[in-house]
Amino acid sequence: MFRTAHNFFRFIANSNFQEIRDALEDEKSGGNLLLAHKHIMDLERARDELLAEVHKMNGANTEKEQMLLVNFFKGVNVVVAELAKNMWFIMARTLEMVKGNENGGGPQQVVTCLRIVEREERIDKFYTDARNKNSSAFVPPGRPRRWKE
Repeated sequence: MFRTAHNFFRFIANSNFQEIRDALEDEKSGGNLLLAHKHIMDLERARDELLAEVHKMNGANTEKEQMLLVNFFKGVNVVVAELAKNMWFIMARTLEMVKGNENGGGPQQVVTCLRIVEREERIDKFYTDARNKNSSAFVPPGRPRRWKE
């Protein structure tokens, strides 16, 4: 049964990674960063819920199980980096967009990037507050991202 569940999760994760990459590629022609971010958040939520459950177990194999999950979801970090790269590219072109020297989504793309940064800041705040209340609270890998900085 574990093998079947593992294959199912791998299929779902690979499907989501492909959807994210498609949305990021589409973004280069005026596509959908928000859709890519939604899919990333879905994958992170699944990963973080599983890691939080392992964190609560405090068993002998906890570290091994955490590493298995981190390795299973390692593609999340790759697509997060791709999303960030696309966002910072758009933000770097902001002045040119305002001047009207750039084709494409212009201000809409900038607003999209700012909305994603705002979402990320709320997530960072949630985990930072949890850690401040309890030093052993679970904080997912890669958090806080501090994209606002």
